Amino acid sequence: MYILTEELFGSAKIRYNIPNFIWVIFLQFFNLIIFLDYPMFVVFSIIKIPHLSYMPLLLTDKGMVLWNLGRYEEAIRCCDRAIEIAPNFVLALYYRDVVLRSLGGRYKEKIRFWNQAIEINPNDTEAWYNKGLALGGLGRYADGIRCFEQAIEINPNYADAWYIKGKGLAGLRKNEKAIRCYDQALKINPIFDLAWNNKGVSLLNLGRYEEARCCFDQAIEINQNHAKAWNNKGVVLYYLKRYTEARKAYEKAVSLGYEDANKGLELLNSSGH
Repeated sequence: MYILTEELFGSAKIRYNIPNFIWVIFLQFFNLIIFLDYPMFVVFSIIKIPHLSYMPLLLTDKGMVLWNLGRYEEAIRCCDRAIEIAPNFVLALYYRDVVLRSLGGRYKEKIRFWNQAIEINPNDTEAWYNKGLALGGLGRYADGIRCFEQAIEINPNYADAWYIKGKGLAGLRKNEKAIRCYDQALKINPIFDLAWNNKGVSLLNLGRYEEARCCFDQAIEINQNHAKAWNNKGVVLYYLKRYTEARKAYEKAVSLGYEDANKGLELLNSSGH
């Protein structure tokens, strides 16, 4: 259920200088609507906005309600209208991207809107990061990596940016450089199981099997339900000719819903192991 909180919209309150008494009424009204489970989009369609300056906030909120109802195209139109009224209203830009993620693809639209967010605030690490993801979705990995580098330049402790930069480099078969990025991510966040797993994949691609196995073990120790790490552990154990252990790892991956691990089991069966 969609929950309206002061924490979420506090920046909008400041930006639009909404008086406290109106703000309290605003929050209580919509929390009541939510509590009653009333179709909020109907309420939004009939209420009269007392001041145009509040409109971007309400339009964005309406968009998120529509998003929760699965009415994605309408949600995007609400966010677009909010941005048309207030081009610097970052909240609408961020929520528009949330809706686009639900739709999948549409990377060019995402890039355009993250460019707009970056114009508003060139030091917005999330905007650089998300632009990089969208560029990667278009197969523009080198351009995406430059965006991640920009995010890291602004915030060197941005573990997710180090990690995703590593993934981009690995996609370009630059595994040594990828490993250095994963190491940076793990230096910042030692329990980053995705980084441990992907570091293991790059080591596996370099033929450094024992080091790769240790990485997969680390990922699994952090997250026992990391299905890909179990599968990758099966792969590296197969290369190390530890077939019984490989089978157990593949079976664990399958039990966690990773169907591709069945290919590993088929390989073991066909090779008599």
